[in-house]
Amino acid sequence: MEATATEYPGEPTPSAAPGTARGLRLVDLVRPAAVDGFLAEWGHAARHFAGALAGRTEGILDLPSFEQLLATLPRADEGWLHLVRESARPVPAGMLDAEGMLNLPQVRAAFRHGETLYLTKAQRISPPLMHLCRAVEVDLAAAGTRLRAPVSAHVFLTPPRARGFQPHRDAHGSLILQLHGSKDWEVYDDPGSAHRPRRAGPAANDALTGSRETFTLTAGDVLYIPEWWVHAARASDEGSLHVTLRMFPLRWVDLLGAAVPAVAALEEPVPADPARHVDNLAAGLLRVLERTDVRDALGVAARAFAERTSVPDTALPDDGLGSALAVRTLGPTSWLVRSAGVACAITRHDDMVEVGFPGGNVSGPAALEPVFRHLATAVRLRPVDLPDADGDYDRVGLAQELVRAGILTVERDRGPAGHHGPGPR
Repeated sequence: MEATATEYPGEPTPSAAPGTARGLRLVDLVRPAAVDGFLAEWGHAARHFAGALAGRTEGILDLPSFEQLLATLPRADEGWLHLVRESARPVPAGMLDAEGMLNLPQVRAAFRHGETLYLTKAQRISPPLMHLCRAVEVDLAAAGTRLRAPVSAHVFLTPPRARGFQPHRDAHGSLILQLHGSKDWEVYDDPGSAHRPRRAGPAANDALTGSRETFTLTAGDVLYIPEWWVHAARASDEGSLHVTLRMFPLRWVDLLGAAVPAVAALEEPVPADPARHVDNLAAGLLRVLERTDVRDALGVAARAFAERTSVPDTALPDDGLGSALAVRTLGPTSWLVRSAGVACAITRHDDMVEVGFPGGNVSGPAALEPVFRHLATAVRLRPVDLPDADGDYDRVGLAQELVRAGILTVERDRGPAGHHGPGPR
């Protein structure tokens, strides 16, 4: 098997128009910084991107749409909605009705009495946040930044002058999108000693003695806080609604954790004498790691880990059901577009080539590799425009297979009342 190469599409749409979240990318969240510049220091500095989302916050989430999410959320006490005052706790069972839905008057009362409403995993129930999280994931991967977990969205509605969590550390980087009201953030640039284990949760008092920066976020602002940096926030007189995008950079410990179980030499017992002295113990471990068979095994395990994490696991909703119906009428000049949030990993297996994507894979003879690579990066195409390959192949048939798989979507006009009609735009 040859190495996997993950292909990322170009910009699928222009930057989102005012009032809409669809089409927002990482570059829109960190303006005026470039993505490469942001990533070069994202573990070393908090950054305030004032007005990066000016005019585009309502398309992400606003107060009415947040309440709609809460009103349609079943079993909110099972890890979804929390009440926060210094620390988080699940909403009490008494706040649910007989069908397991939230009693909104009780939720509003808790908010009025100073409780921050904290909705986790919001990207699973909010389409705008679902698409935004995936766009950030794909953009990070395209910039060469591997993640250990998918980007997730967590929503905080904080009452006027209230503070949610006490000063604390998070085991993730945070992009904070201020959507309503304003909030003052205190960020301490003491990420912790390299000789002391770092843990998520309330910060020790000595972590609050270092230098501190205060950032005031108003609607449309974005703040980035690196992983492990201590922070706390307090809402203004008008309260605050913000979304935190959690980003989990891949760490050495994650790579080693995935690779070590596959390295048989590391299952050998530690010699008795070196175990009595730390210096000898470290030297013995280094000797094992320097062995050729161990280095080779670590390399194989690391490549396998990279393959498993090269594309997102889940597919996003993007009219796939409608495309499944329209695929029967697909012709050589029918326009197709890349489905939302799709990145593709191209792998060679001897005389076969495979394209992996969120939700599955499609394979074919190795001669189709240039065709698959073109499909993996194209944003909009027609079957007739697909490149040539050694030997003839059915361009329309391949396009139909990729639509059914979910890599491509049939581009269709929207008629009256949301009716979809076939045909290119």
